[in-house]
Amino acid sequence: METSFRAEIVARPPDNPTYDAVFAPDSVAAQLSALPVRHGEYGTVKVRATVGGSTWETSVFHTGGKYMLIIKKPVMATEGLSVGETVTVKIEVIAPDTAARE
Repeated sequence: METSFRAEIVARPPDNPTYDAVFAPDSVAAQLSALPVRHGEYGTVKVRATVGGSTWETSVFHTGGKYMLIIKKPVMATEGLSVGETVTVKIEVIAPDTAARE
């Protein structure tokens, strides 16, 4: 699954010194909830995320009926972003790692 959406950057949790976040709209949350690749207690989904020119691998977290994507402060700084701005986010679901661990 690969999709893009626009969302407002929010302080999450408020005044966190390491990251802010965006929440996927309901239409994207429904797609993510239907995937068979959700993991863990919080129903995380591993994704490759892109905001502006920055791309990184992370997870989206199911919280309060929505999916939250964390945007770390270094990405915010690189992209010149701040809380309250609306950004375009691209996510691509990454298949779970099924390789044996050494």
